[in-house]
Amino acid sequence: MLKYKKPAFWVVITAVIILVMCIALIINTLMNRTNLIGSNYRVEKVLYDTSLSHTTEKEPDFCITADYRLYTKAALDKAWEYVGKLETYPLTVEELEDYCSYNRGWASKYNVRQIADAYILRIPGDGSQDFYLAIQTGSGDTLLGYGWEDISERGQGASDDTSLQWLFLLVPTLPEHGADADFLDRSLAASVGESVTCFSFYENESAPGYMISGFITDGSTEKSDMGFAVFQFKDRRYKLKDYHLYINAAISKVPQIDSTIHDRIYIADTPAICNASGEATGGISFDVILSNNERLTSITRVVDGNQEITNTVGTNPSMTVFRRSTKDPERKIHYQFS
Repeated sequence: MLKYKKPAFWVVITAVIILVMCIALIINTLMNRTNLIGSNYRVEKVLYDTSLSHTTEKEPDFCITADYRLYTKAALDKAWEYVGKLETYPLTVEELEDYCSYNRGWASKYNVRQIADAYILRIPGDGSQDFYLAIQTGSGDTLLGYGWEDISERGQGASDDTSLQWLFLLVPTLPEHGADADFLDRSLAASVGESVTCFSFYENESAPGYMISGFITDGSTEKSDMGFAVFQFKDRRYKLKDYHLYINAAISKVPQIDSTIHDRIYIADTPAICNASGEATGGISFDVILSNNERLTSITRVVDGNQEITNTVGTNPSMTVFRRSTKDPERKIHYQFS
């Protein structure tokens, strides 16, 4: 006769430890999940289409910039057409299902189990309005929908006729490595001006998933202002974390000290911070030096009277970046130009 034996004490303890570790891993994953949606996109699949007329071959390309603005571009067009600014929207799975209630409209089998992030762009109309929905799913997919919003009866149950006309699955087309200057320019245009040109791109292994970009733009005169921006990126998708614009930095003149080499060189008064919180304390940050001086060949960081590191400058305009230390506030730091 077989007798039941209680599991050994160490087996129970091991099981509890494994369970705790699994829960901690899940919580840590959720806390560190970053929803990035900015990218150039093409239509990978038509998921839902009430007109039954959309195909992937006929659809335009879409761009959601790193600062959440929507653009479209037809297949034969070279220029992107601005549509509008996306605003955050608390979309639920149930609400999305209600918008896609026409069963014959489903062109592909697709289930949205979780919505991680959603944005809406309303196009004003008379008594009603069309709208776009940009959606980031829990599995990392990007969806774009277009529909009609019943403003007068919004949220009134069955009488609310708000619905989607189509829903597309998008795939990013930005390069996996390196920067797409055109996309970054477009992502800064609304903030610093349509004439913006990103001329330098910096990544550091100590801050994976972050890029610092130097830019120049029109201000008081053509190409008179400079600045830098910090982008967060993952899986070909970007988010603009921060930017700083310095008026007349590209044309500024300073009193001669050693030589005129100091003209048109600007040491940014704010560091580039490369962490999720955006706080310099305890995070990874960099000093940024912008130059529009064709004579500049190198910059040396001097700490407490000692030369710490020299970076070569090979282009004009240029952005030179030096990693900061947590000890910097206690030390004397300046830069030498040659």
